Amino acid sequence: MVFMVVLWVGLSLANAQTFSTKLLFDTNTPRPDHNGNFDPNPMRPSLEGSIATFWSQDSIWTMNVDKGTFIKLADFSTLVPGGVGTFSSFFDTYNDIGGLSPQIKNGIVIFYGKDATGGGGIYSVPASGGKISLVANYATPLPDGDFFVNQNVITYFSFDGVHVLVQGGLLWSYIANVDGTHLITYADQNTGLNSDDRYDPVGDPTIAASIDGNRVSGIGKNIFDEYNGFNAVFTFPSDTTVQSDGPNYTSTPHVNNFNSHQPLPGDTEQSYHTRLASVILDGNTVYFAADNSYGTYYGLFSANANTLLSQGGPANLLLNNQTGLSFGPGGFSQFTVDNGNVAVAANHGDAALDYFLLSGGGLYQMTMQESSVNRSLGRRALSNGRVIYLNNGPLSSGLYLAAPVSCGANISSQIAVIQGLIRYNSKLPIILQSVRLVNTGNTTIDGPIALFLTKLPTGATLSNLSGVSACIAAGSPYIVALKEGQHLDPGAGINLQLVFGDSTGGLISYTPVVSAGSGLL
Repeated sequence: MVFMVVLWVGLSLANAQTFSTKLLFDTNTPRPDHNGNFDPNPMRPSLEGSIATFWSQDSIWTMNVDKGTFIKLADFSTLVPGGVGTFSSFFDTYNDIGGLSPQIKNGIVIFYGKDATGGGGIYSVPASGGKISLVANYATPLPDGDFFVNQNVITYFSFDGVHVLVQGGLLWSYIANVDGTHLITYADQNTGLNSDDRYDPVGDPTIAASIDGNRVSGIGKNIFDEYNGFNAVFTFPSDTTVQSDGPNYTSTPHVNNFNSHQPLPGDTEQSYHTRLASVILDGNTVYFAADNSYGTYYGLFSANANTLLSQGGPANLLLNNQTGLSFGPGGFSQFTVDNGNVAVAANHGDAALDYFLLSGGGLYQMTMQESSVNRSLGRRALSNGRVIYLNNGPLSSGLYLAAPVSCGANISSQIAVIQGLIRYNSKLPIILQSVRLVNTGNTTIDGPIALFLTKLPTGATLSNLSGVSACIAAGSPYIVALKEGQHLDPGAGINLQLVFGDSTGGLISYTPVVSAGSGLL
């Protein structure tokens, strides 16, 4: 496990946050079903609370990332509801795998699979295992009389815990409940954009749209020329069916949140044409990546999902390529959002790809690159400040979890630190001091308990230290006074012997700080 305390220079937050990264499993980890080892490559995992979902070659799984336990949801022996025979694949080589990765929300997993005929579909299953339900597949009749076949083959889905948005090809998008009922069209090539323009979802199906609550946000355009045509982020209500009325292309009411005729915040180019990329809807906010089509300026932005129809609202700058981070043309298109917090993939000085957390106005580095690897971030990979990601390394591929680490509690006000005389032993030579910690409060304190020595003079060192603080008193040495599982009752005390190495001539002084609890010291 790796710990780090990083606050990226250039964005402000009062205190740096500590993160830990740990390997959940890799290609060397045996599967619980005894069918070889896990192979998470190349699907992007999804996380909700402590439960992650992922694809591993011939099967779909969930994992409790805190307990390390696994549940297999489906494999090649599982019958396909609404299809033929058993599942034959959970992967489509013709589509971007990021758009078809399993997603979890409200304890339900949505995944892509093919039946014995090779026909693809979207399916739902409880995260704890159980009955698999068909959402939509190649045999599902669509409202416009078509099917998810040929140019309308399933390319992408988004899930908000209640509804599933399914995109067919590059031009048609539909919404259904998790059990496949109430399938409607939310946008197609006849959906109007600002007066007489048509709606075409953006060319890359994996970034086309996002559903949350009763609305859908998507990137649409009126022609394929992204450098000159009109492109915009739109938000549609998801609970009404699109109506097309011939040449006027009128449709469900929609909101233009931001468009290609608006300059990006912070862009100083005199001649611009904003090019839009990934979009995620989170509550009343739309998050999107964009650049100025020259590739000289790009970033991650947000806009109000309630902006008035066709007006194009102001965008907020979250992150750009002038902060010392970079990603590539189109902006920081690999990102995920959870309740206003954003995890984003970015390169920094040494061209290493890492993940950063945008939260409360600060930018925090969550992972630290240690080797040349290819990392992959899913669309629902952030939950409660923790992010799960695929790490393709030179020797193995594995799933990792980056999480904020809480500090132990500062209990200095409840502990009397009684310092004995400092004694110099000229024979060794060392400096010794006896210290007693007394619980002056009215309640029992559970271990571990640690004593930190802050403000030690230059040249003074604690020789019998347990470690150096990364959280409570960053940079200061500490000694563990009471181990986990032990207790300090009211009025009781602990005796410690401190051993110092010294080049100050015996002038040892420090300010004691005491902590308790299992958080980071």
